Amino acid sequence: MDESFRDFYSRERRVYEDTLEEELRKRKFEIENKRMLYYIIKELKLLFPSGINNVLDVGGGIGATLYSISQYVKISNAYSVDLYMPPEYIQQALHNIKFIDASVYDLSKILNENFFDVVLLIDVIEHLFDTDKAIAEIRKVLRKDGILVISTPNLSSFANRLLLLLGYQPLGTEVSTHKHYGRPKKYSFREGVAGHIRVFTYKALLEFLKDNGFEIIKAYTVINNWPKEYNLLHYIERLLITVNKSLGSRILVIGKKV
Repeated sequence: MDESFRDFYSRERRVYEDTLEEELRKRKFEIENKRMLYYIIKELKLLFPSGINNVLDVGGGIGATLYSISQYVKISNAYSVDLYMPPEYIQQALHNIKFIDASVYDLSKILNENFFDVVLLIDVIEHLFDTDKAIAEIRKVLRKDGILVISTPNLSSFANRLLLLLGYQPLGTEVSTHKHYGRPKKYSFREGVAGHIRVFTYKALLEFLKDNGFEIIKAYTVINNWPKEYNLLHYIERLLITVNKSLGSRILVIGKKV
């Protein structure tokens, strides 16, 4: 692994700075306000009304997303794979989640092939340099007809089209590992950069998954967690995605391994 990549993520990784309780509160907001996690749970409940045997969350951190899902969908065996997993998490199974400190590029080396019923890739693919290898590894550990749930920022969202028209850098994209450039002055969603490398449009993600051996079961976009000063965008985006499902800020795709 490239040392600059490793240095960036060890320096910038913020998921472990919050406690599990704080992370769960964020997931609860998403569910109650019908943001991304609400729709992920909705789709999984439709696909697996009796529950899921084996679930892998790639880039799952300290397990907040997996735990939140498990409150609505029965999961027999839950695994979270992530880089720089704190040792205290690896040595115990919190909420029945097994934690593994590893890279997505090594999944088939450390996990059984054709094993998982569901793999979650939630807001992770945009951080990966070799997306082809990552998807190939995920496909190896998924069983036949296994389900991939993937979400990522939408480069072709209404908000990004508007920003480009006005000459600003699109949301979800970054040109530096230290700070944001080219953003509106009042832009205040988060401080520091996230490390986004690959940013997909709605069409590009669907084509990418089809080319890599997945049948698209469901695909649409979801509105962003806009701060209060952007309430107008919130309502515009909510209206637009009822007309064109590709205009929301975040993409959700449910794919089946074929």
